[in-house]
Amino acid sequence: MTDNCLKLVRARYVRGQGQMTALEVQHVNGDADAELLPALRELARLKAVKAGGAYLVLPRHLAILKVLRLPSQDERELRQMAEIQISSQTPYTMDEVEYDIRVISRDEEGYTKVLLIVIPKDVTERFIDLAEQARFTLAGITISSFGLLGWFRYQAGRNRLDAKSPLALCNIDLNHTEICFLEKQRLIFSRNVNVGLRELRSTPDELIQQIALSIKYYESERMGGPLSRFVVVSGQSDLQEFIGQLEGQLQMPCESISPTDGVSLPRHLRDAVLEADAGLTLTAPMGIHFADPKQVVSLLPRSIRASKQNRILKRELIKLFLCVMLLYATALFVWSIRLSEKEKQVERLRSAVSELDPQIDEAKRKMRLIEYFDQYVDGRIFIPEVMGQLAKLVPEDISLNSLYLNERCVFTIQGYAQTREALNDFQARLVNEPMFRKVNLEFATSRRIFTMQVTDFKFTASLCDEEEP
Repeated sequence: MTDNCLKLVRARYVRGQGQMTALEVQHVNGDADAELLPALRELARLKAVKAGGAYLVLPRHLAILKVLRLPSQDERELRQMAEIQISSQTPYTMDEVEYDIRVISRDEEGYTKVLLIVIPKDVTERFIDLAEQARFTLAGITISSFGLLGWFRYQAGRNRLDAKSPLALCNIDLNHTEICFLEKQRLIFSRNVNVGLRELRSTPDELIQQIALSIKYYESERMGGPLSRFVVVSGQSDLQEFIGQLEGQLQMPCESISPTDGVSLPRHLRDAVLEADAGLTLTAPMGIHFADPKQVVSLLPRSIRASKQNRILKRELIKLFLCVMLLYATALFVWSIRLSEKEKQVERLRSAVSELDPQIDEAKRKMRLIEYFDQYVDGRIFIPEVMGQLAKLVPEDISLNSLYLNERCVFTIQGYAQTREALNDFQARLVNEPMFRKVNLEFATSRRIFTMQVTDFKFTASLCDEEEP
């Protein structure tokens, strides 16, 4: 989505080539709820979204991107360090944002350069609420920069773009432009500029100046290697004059490419939408389709992601059950037809009923087994629930290193605290939480990590009632 339209794209791979299968565009006047909700409802009415839901690709300006150099190469430690950096690198606390990180590079000194992606929770919650009101299923939430990265990887895989050297990718839409810096098919940084194709047609100097400033910032912060070239992506084809001016200003090779280059586009989509909306770019939404799902940043709240996984599991179990029942019903139907064609139909039907008795007994046995299993698991400790509650109790200055649950339902929590106040606060929260019983501080020892004084600690707590084993 952008500030002036919602673009819904469906695409797939056909014989190794990307193919767009559906495209819907809803124009809006700004991003107010009163504008977005009718557009989302219209997309839902057109049944443009499949059962699995759609990825919501938010514009770059709604997110905060920071490049961090952290003293670790362990994925879990990097996330913990990034969480600590959120309050100092952004105007938000950890509880106010959804975040993710992507590794940019690792060096021989043991440091890792990561890209921290932060988006306020009120932004994601707002769009989730709008989607629910419009009965619009969301599969995930990400930002346009990773759509552009997916599009670039697709083009590099088809040898249309060189992915060996660092480059800048500039996606020009109608009202805005996004500039991404890429190296080794990874996103280093991105920036949004409120100058689009409409301004470019009359005053190209403003966009050229913003591009030059973005490159200067990239070089001054030493985010990556020297740029080898500048790639412009736009739905407008006649940009040769602009490319020439840009090449003269930047003193580096510049080229332009269409968002749909290398993508099979049905004529009715091209004629009905792309020609009517000249200059409309579909780079980001198409890139999400062609990207590796594991590489796409998902800013959907963790609780919704867990709930979605549970719903998927239940749906698969229901499908399996229905398939078994359908198979059984089909077999029974065929058997009854064959039975009706033979002599002594009534006697054979009675015989068939008697033959079903062992199956009925087996079914009853399985039902008793299911009931026993249900009673057995009732009251057991549900680890995701424990972890979710613990995540709510951990203060910002606490980092957890180890969690262990033994057979006696004793839960051990180990980690370190940056301040004694944080440790006391954490202990008080554990004591006041009904889930954790008999909370005990085993030890609290001070030590130093680099220039930071921390306190190692170990808590134990019981997760079972006294009468439970």
